[in-house]
Amino acid sequence: MTTVRDFERQVWAREGVRIVVRAPYGARVKKYDYQVGLHGYHTISRLYELRLRTYVDGKEVAFINGFGEMVHYSTKVETVRKTYESRD
Repeated sequence: MTTVRDFERQVWAREGVRIVVRAPYGARVKKYDYQVGLHGYHTISRLYELRLRTYVDGKEVAFINGFGEMVHYSTKVETVRKTYESRD
């Protein structure tokens, strides 16, 4: 088990997408085991369903783009990743 904050960092490091898990202070989740990011042609919804849902145990997850805005679940993963590049 790991803290929600560390889980969010693990997802960022592997998936290249920022998330915020809405959970009480001190909440813990399973450590993120994936080593390679999901292909960019998948949607954010697919990323959540295939990779994140079982880790967050029903907690709400917000996906944040490079402009600090919440992303709709139908957005492609590669589209979200590109928003961070444009902020450099």
